[in-house]
Amino acid sequence: MKSINKNIFFIFLLGLTSIMFTSCGGDDGTTPSATAPSDLVYEPNSLTTDVGVAGESEAPTIKGTAPITYSITTTPDAGAEITIDKNTGVISTTAATAGNYKVSVTATNEAGDVEFKDAFSVDVTSKVKVTYKGNIQGIITSSCAPCHVYGGNETNYANAYTTAKDAVDYIIDRVNRDQGTAGFMPYSGTKLDAATLAIIAQWKTDGLLEE
Repeated sequence: MKSINKNIFFIFLLGLTSIMFTSCGGDDGTTPSATAPSDLVYEPNSLTTDVGVAGESEAPTIKGTAPITYSITTTPDAGAEITIDKNTGVISTTAATAGNYKVSVTATNEAGDVEFKDAFSVDVTSKVKVTYKGNIQGIITSSCAPCHVYGGNETNYANAYTTAKDAVDYIIDRVNRDQGTAGFMPYSGTKLDAATLAIIAQWKTDGLLEE
């Protein structure tokens, strides 16, 4: 009778151990119900910016068992110029080098790694620099005549790059004054539009290039 009771107790322990192993997950330590990352989407799925102007994406939406971490590869290789936040999936660029970059994102959780090829793109464009001969000379010739052109009764800026460059702060100040106030330029003329004023300011920002 005692032998039968021992056998029953042994069978009970064996069953309990089996239940414990089953409840603790698979042999690889993963949760049996874990689902791999899927349906990763960036909205919008691209970023366009100028050289030197940093930018970043929105966080992606994704399905799968949390937590999920992220890593990227870029084509062509952008190195540290394009990175991803491993926890949020936000893609950032320093926009140091012009080019179009395809970004493939790998999402990882306990169920495994999944690559989402070309999930995002970064287009870094080279902004055309403003130059005296390409932009400024024409503005002066058309807007500041007859005073500031060759033969005029004021300083010649339209045909004298060095003179215009050295006087850039003076020019910017005068053309940005309110029309009709003292020192406003063009003298007795109409205030330059915002786009033209921005070009003159950009000339200084870009380094006062001649051509």
